[in-house]
Amino acid sequence: MFAGLTGSTLGETRLNLTEAVDRALVHSYRIQAAQYDSATAQHDLRAASAERFPTLSLNATTYFLDEVQSVDLPVPTVAEMEIGSKENYQVDVKLNVPLFTGGKITAGINTRQAALAAQIAGLTAQRATIAYQCRSACFNLMIADGLVKSAEASLNRIIIIKNDVRNLHASGLADSVDLLDSELAYQTVKYQLETQKTNRANAALSLARLLGLTDNPEIVLTEDIPRPQESTLANISTADIQRHELAINDNRIRAAEYGMHLSSAAYFPTLAAFGGYSAGKPNRDMFGNDWNDYFLAGLNLNWSFNLGNKTGKSISAARQKVFSERMAKKELEESLLLQAQTALENVRHAYQAFIISEKEFAISREKYRLGLEKQRAGKMTVNRLLELEQELTATEQMHRVSMINYYLSENTLLYAVGSSRLFGGLSR
Repeated sequence: MFAGLTGSTLGETRLNLTEAVDRALVHSYRIQAAQYDSATAQHDLRAASAERFPTLSLNATTYFLDEVQSVDLPVPTVAEMEIGSKENYQVDVKLNVPLFTGGKITAGINTRQAALAAQIAGLTAQRATIAYQCRSACFNLMIADGLVKSAEASLNRIIIIKNDVRNLHASGLADSVDLLDSELAYQTVKYQLETQKTNRANAALSLARLLGLTDNPEIVLTEDIPRPQESTLANISTADIQRHELAINDNRIRAAEYGMHLSSAAYFPTLAAFGGYSAGKPNRDMFGNDWNDYFLAGLNLNWSFNLGNKTGKSISAARQKVFSERMAKKELEESLLLQAQTALENVRHAYQAFIISEKEFAISREKYRLGLEKQRAGKMTVNRLLELEQELTATEQMHRVSMINYYLSENTLLYAVGSSRLFGGLSR
């Protein structure tokens, strides 16, 4: 279903960022709901456009009267004549064509066009939101993976220390307290590893929900994670924010403006042409009892005025709605700009944190290497070596987290400025 999806073992799903985003977009119920909303707006527009077409109406009636009125005539041969007929049949067909409506139809169409454009922009914005959430979930899973690997590496180091202490104890160079210290450190790291595995499982569940993986498979992210580079920040600018929420506001303003035009159209009359055909028994023949028919055509002018100035007040209300939508857009622009600028500062901070953690990790790794050599030579206590191992583990975890945290912060910045890179991977 998804091109490029890596082969997987039973119960395992392997995919990169782009594949994860594509899968999340297909699964998202919110996107599907937004698609239905767009389809609804499309049909509303077609319904409004259909107002330009003629209207054909048909009315058919039949009924029976047990008694009809009659009139006495002074003519000997026709002493009494009935008015109407006991058996009545009537069919009327009428075609009505709007000629002038004062702009009501056009304003209604334009309003629904703006509503459709707003729904389409909302669908696009929803896609960006799902892509952002999916990438964030992937990065959280990467962080959890890194912490599990760090805990596993720490456990392996503790096992080496335990074995060394056991050998030293057998040679009389370490006491029972050293054995207990190494065993306590081993149990502590085992607990930390189990905790990190649980956190990793929870992160995988969150991502699986976004991807629609209800059978809880093992998710393996295959995305290559390049080393963060400060130069990549030059490619992201907060000067031109391309968020589709702004397009939603623009179309809401348009819809409000067309709503004002629609209210103004009430000042004008409506003119329509009509034509019809009528057939029935007795139809227009008041004294006959036969079928007859006729055609008719004409114009219909309707012009009404509300003495309480309803139209003027409706126009004023619509005008205030336009002002309100414009202020809402300005508020949104300021809010989005603040989000983008804040996200940019967070990315810069995340990069500096990564550089510092990289140096700290290198220093701690060298300290542990030297400490291990000293401890094996009997020049350092086991307790001090365990402290160095804890320090190494902490800096290793910070280094792993800071690398992914950089991309997590960058992901927020990409979402804040409306970048299309949300739908791709980490390749530069």
